[in-house]
Parts: sequence; structure tokens; C-alpha cells
Amino acid sequence: MVKRLLLLLLIIVVFALSLTTCDLFVAVFSMSPFPGYLSQAVASVYMGHDIEQFLGENYTDWESDVYVLRNSTSEYVFLVVRRNPGGQIVYAFDTSLDLEVSETVSEQNRLHLAEADTGDFVVGRVRFSGDPLTASYPYPTDNIDAWDKQMFAHNGNNYIVWSGFDGSHSYLYADEYSSAWGSPSNSTTTVEEYAERRLVGLGYEPDTTNFGDPVLGAGITPVYLFIHGRSEDGGREERFLHIIRSDAGAYSGSLVAAPADLFTGSPAGYVSEKIENIDDEYPVFYTRKGIVAGTDRRGTFQLLKLNGQKIKSFYITPDERTPIDFDIDGEYYYLFDEQTMRLYKAKTGF
Repeated sequence: MVKRLLLLLLIIVVFALSLTTCDLFVAVFSMSPFPGYLSQAVASVYMGHDIEQFLGENYTDWESDVYVLRNSTSEYVFLVVRRNPGGQIVYAFDTSLDLEVSETVSEQNRLHLAEADTGDFVVGRVRFSGDPLTASYPYPTDNIDAWDKQMFAHNGNNYIVWSGFDGSHSYLYADEYSSAWGSPSNSTTTVEEYAERRLVGLGYEPDTTNFGDPVLGAGITPVYLFIHGRSEDGGREERFLHIIRSDAGAYSGSLVAAPADLFTGSPAGYVSEKIENIDDEYPVFYTRKGIVAGTDRRGTFQLLKLNGQKIKSFYITPDERTPIDFDIDGEYYYLFDEQTMRLYKAKTGF
């Protein structure tokens, strides 16, 4: 009798595990108030005391961001807390979530990259350098507008990329800064005509030896653009995503031609198939295991191939707009729960 019960239990466990990538299973658990990241977490740190001290008694309007940044030797996690109105504080953690250093700044800024040449981390006009990390502010000297923009460093330059819509055409803009963050050179190109499209994420892959893009070809450093769009289908609004391959070298100087044409889908292979049912208010993330995009089912994400095909669905949290970022290897994600003021490191299961 005991053996039969054990066998039945084993069958149930195997069956349940087989369902974890099933859309029905994900849909059921996405309606649960129990956050998926709690079962996936491998580390966490409580930040309530520090954040409350920064916010003070009179601040009830505040927000946060999480960034995972890597240079050639190190990876760090940055938590940015902004009070509205007011400045912000930047916390720097190692990947075990041990706090290395923090810095309070007087203005709000969304710079976040490992900068060209030095490899120092620049987050919200704070420069983090050395081992262990030290923080210096203000850096850069000028307050560079990085709100709702994407960024990467390549071949000795820092790039800030964003999109815009003039009521007729959608454009891609790029500012190219030297490593000294002097006056930038500017470039513009059309992404699509007669439709509004928004850049909501960017992936930069520096390791072309192991992770080169077969469509772009050998020796080309990939930059992946994640473009959201909306359209009407029988009176129903449709939200979707395109993934565009591009060459990092094309952002230097002037973008005389679009990285790819969304309308025609050319050059061949540069534009993914249309990915539907996407939450177009949520950022999209690049990992070496695939592209991660939030869906219109709250708390549920999709792991996608570069051509847009779905690999799997997975559930993280019932809370909308939760600050989150993924490491480039796709092994872990880092999430900040603003209700409990706790920062988590969790396995992706990719």
C-alpha cells in the first residue's frame, strides 16, 4: 500500500512539473496573489529602513528601478529609488545582494550603463568604479536626458537611443558621446511610416565570438531593438512587439538608413514576426537564453527567440510594473518588491 502511494505521489509530481511551461498552468497561477518569484528566490535583502530614511515622513509618492550591469570583469545590481518631487538614491549591490555603496543625488536621471573605455558603471549621474566599488557624483558633468531611453557602449563611445512620433512617421534617434561625455553627435532615421512605434528595450551583445548573430554575420556586434506597436483589428486594439536586429557600428555618425524597415520587413531576417498579446507599457529584456517580454496577462512573461517564436511562458508576480531586470546570461532576474521593500535574486529556470 505504501509503495502504491509513493508511486502515485511520484506520478503527480512529474505531471505537475511537466505543466510548469504549459500556458494553462501559467494562466491559473497568474491569477494567484502568491508571487512566483518567492519560490524561485535564492537571495533577498530588506531595504525598508534605508529607503524610509531617504524618503522621509512627507514622501508618499515614489518609484524605483532595477538595473543589472556588466563590464568585462564584473556584474552589479543597482536599485534606484526616486521621490516625487525630489532627488534619488542609488544603491549598488554585488550579485549576492551584499550592499557595496550608495549615493544620494539631487536630481532624477535614468542613465544606466557600463561606460566606454573605463568600464565604470554610470547610474543616475553616479559613477561607480574600482573593487570594491566607490561612488562619485555628479558624473557626467552635464545632466544628460536619459528618460525613457535606451543605451549601450561600443567601440569607445556611449550611445543613447530613443524613438519618437511626429503624428505621421515613427523615428529612431541616437546620440553618440565620446568616453568623456562631451557634446554628442546626433542621428535620425525613420522606423516606420504612418504608424506610431515605440522603442521599449535594447539588447547589446559584446561577445561576438560565442554569441554572434548568424543573420548579421561574422564580426558584427549585434544591437537588438524592441519595438512596440498598436493597431486596430475589428474595433479591438491589438498590442504587439517586433524584434529588430541591427549593427552596433551603424550608430556611429549618422543613421543614413534604418536598421530595418518594419513595414516591408527588410532586409530579410532583420525583423521578427509580429509577437502579439504583449504588454506595451512594460520594458523588454535581452538575455542569451532569449528575449523576455511581459504579456497582457498580468505577471506573466514570455521567453522568445530572436525571430519572435515563443519558447515558453512563465509567471513572476501579480503586481503590475514591478521593477525587474535580468542578467545577460539569462540565469537570474532581480526584482524589487515596493510593498515589502525587499530586493530579490531569483532563478529564471531558462
